[in-house]
Amino acid sequence: LFEGILDSEGFNGDAAANLAILYAEQNQNIAKALELAQKAYDAQPTSSYVADALGWVYYHQGSLLMAHQYIEQSIKKNEFYGTARVHLGAVYLKKEDPVAAKKEFDVAQSMNLSIADKKQLDELLLELSK
Repeated sequence: LFEGILDSEGFNGDAAANLAILYAEQNQNIAKALELAQKAYDAQPTSSYVADALGWVYYHQGSLLMAHQYIEQSIKKNEFYGTARVHLGAVYLKKEDPVAAKKEFDVAQSMNLSIADKKQLDELLLELSK
């Protein structure tokens, strides 16, 4: 769907960010995911969603420093964006900082999350408890 939007309508930052996330989460074409996310960020630098998407791609690429930087930017742009809180907690968990991870997960739990975000959060909390 997102590829179709980009092909038929030209560049769309939100579609590019969504496609980048899909590629990254499926561990497919990570270079293309990073290219799309960076292009979306360049087009929409004030979007908390796009900043989080770029950070999330970096996370899946294994660049935790860059992931942390962009996800933090996302939260500064919109402190109530729960997905970014989940993603920041995942970064902390990967950096082996369970206290910071738990803090972000607790904040995320108090927010209105999508079903997919809740599922991801539950999986991360299970990983944290190990």
